[in-house]
Amino acid sequence: MKKNSQRTYLVIAVIVIGLILMGSALFILIKPNPNSSGTRNFPPAVQIPYPEINRTTVVEAEKAFNEESAVFLDVRGDSFFDDKHIPGSLSIPLALLDDRISQLNTDDWIITYCT
Repeated sequence: MKKNSQRTYLVIAVIVIGLILMGSALFILIKPNPNSSGTRNFPPAVQIPYPEINRTTVVEAEKAFNEESAVFLDVRGDSFFDDKHIPGSLSIPLALLDDRISQLNTDDWIITYCT
């Protein structure tokens, strides 16, 4: 009886230690960086398509929206745009962008979105 009791405690101890280690690892992976300026740093393994295109953060986009310093371009289909979109944004579905690109002023800060 004593042997089974010791084995049970050992199993429980291993499980608790494992949970603590997994929780610690998860915390380290998801905790915010206090030195971050709001920009996103992707791990080296992540390949970003079109790396030559500048990215912006949500904070920067919100500031541009509030200051009206950018053009917001919704590249989703018309039905998604009609359902909900950023007020004042333009709708040019991605499939039509090549044909309608001339409608945009390339001197403007254009922020595209599709969600």
